[in-house]
Amino acid sequence: MNILGWIYDEYKVEDKPEKQWGYLFTVDGKRLEFEDFIPMNGYDILEMDFLSDTQTCWIAPCLECCFCGFIDCNPVQTLVKFDGDIVFWTVFTLDDGMPKTLGGYCFYKEQYRQTIHSLFEHIKDAQANGGQ
Repeated sequence: MNILGWIYDEYKVEDKPEKQWGYLFTVDGKRLEFEDFIPMNGYDILEMDFLSDTQTCWIAPCLECCFCGFIDCNPVQTLVKFDGDIVFWTVFTLDDGMPKTLGGYCFYKEQYRQTIHSLFEHIKDAQANGGQ
């Protein structure tokens, strides 16, 4: 079983002089990062998307977005599937409109739900306080 986590960290975008802040998931303590993608800023991800089965790849929750920062521009996404006490992720991006699998993970449901809840509590607090 994998262990899901998250971090809120600085990152740099090539064409912007200032550093940005964003949310990254971790799996087994390692950053879940993909080349040419940037972390999510928290305004573009929804808790409910991670707590129910994904019905189609067109509405799958996003993990990272393209360097342009626009969420609809070919993000890294995951299909979420609950099966008893296990949650499965199939991580993908769309390549010419077709899903291209980048990896798969499985988590214990209780640990997964706690991690997702703590992430969104942090996002909610950060937004209420105007940043970090």
